[in-house]
Amino acid sequence: MTKLSLRDLDVRGKRVLVRVDFNVPMELRGQKVRITDDTLKNIRFVRSAIICTR
Repeated sequence: MTKLSLRDLDVRGKRVLVRVDFNVPMELRGQKVRITDDTLKNIRFVRSAIICTR
């Protein structure tokens, strides 16, 4: 069974429930902390997201 990503779905003009885990991998670059997974990228892509975390 093929997994779908957000980019495979038409989410324009729709609210999307996004379940995220904010215990995400991070790396330190100089003085900045950077999230190294796609969490923020996905939230920005959806734009109208209802975010649910555990």
